[in-house]
Amino acid sequence: MVPILAWLALTGSIFFPCSFLICTFLLRKWVGIQSTAVQTAVAMRLTSVLQAFMASVCGWYIVTHCYHDFLYARCWLVDTYMSFGLPYMLYDIGAMYASYHRDAEAKQNAIISKKLTFVPFLNRQKLIITHHLLVAFVGYPIALFYRNGKGDFFLGCILLTELSSPFVNLRAILKKFNRTGSNLYRINNALILLIFFLCRILIFPITFWVYSWDKQVYWFQVPWMIPWHCTLGCTIIGGFQLMWYVMFAKAMWKMHEKGAKVDRNKNLANGAVGEKSA
Repeated sequence: MVPILAWLALTGSIFFPCSFLICTFLLRKWVGIQSTAVQTAVAMRLTSVLQAFMASVCGWYIVTHCYHDFLYARCWLVDTYMSFGLPYMLYDIGAMYASYHRDAEAKQNAIISKKLTFVPFLNRQKLIITHHLLVAFVGYPIALFYRNGKGDFFLGCILLTELSSPFVNLRAILKKFNRTGSNLYRINNALILLIFFLCRILIFPITFWVYSWDKQVYWFQVPWMIPWHCTLGCTIIGGFQLMWYVMFAKAMWKMHEKGAKVDRNKNLANGAVGEKSA
């Protein structure tokens, strides 16, 4: 079994970087984007959308095949996708750094040594880097080797959290193309707040409630009933999701306030012009 999982991990470590390179090529040749910084940023986001789509489909398949027995039902796709998807977390850190470095070069219109951008990148993205490393080196090993065949249903639920990722990445792509004033950007922001909350925050109390219903106990008893590493994992992952949600909400509120201020200034200016005309 372990050699198969290793081959799946190797396949994933090839698949995600190749997907990134293919997206970069297509953006340059087919879409006509010549900026290396834009190519890198958009290719990174498109690869993230691809991973999110695969994870969500796998999560849905696992949940629908294991809902009849929340704790002991098994699904072959759990270990398969966990092994295949593990390298994505490490790839994504590299892709984010490549995007950050290209952006820095584009802003200064010069070739910059990677030594000058690496530490600032770590400082700026320390939250998501920490998340990715914890998932790769703590979450995946626990999911693959320390569950004793239990909880496939709940891992399927965890994979379903990726349903919000396409909307988050679309927001970044629209921002990259200076479309923050478009209706699509505003609608997508509203969808992010809704879907992110449902898929990445509410999913944890829901899974606890499902477990409590199955065991006929109160839901707040669940964290003390399940293995400690499961409680710790849910706490850490849920904590990251909550922090990101607050960050999204603050950023969107600032954008709303800025837009409202611009509209007020336009109205005042139009009013002044009207008075002069009169």
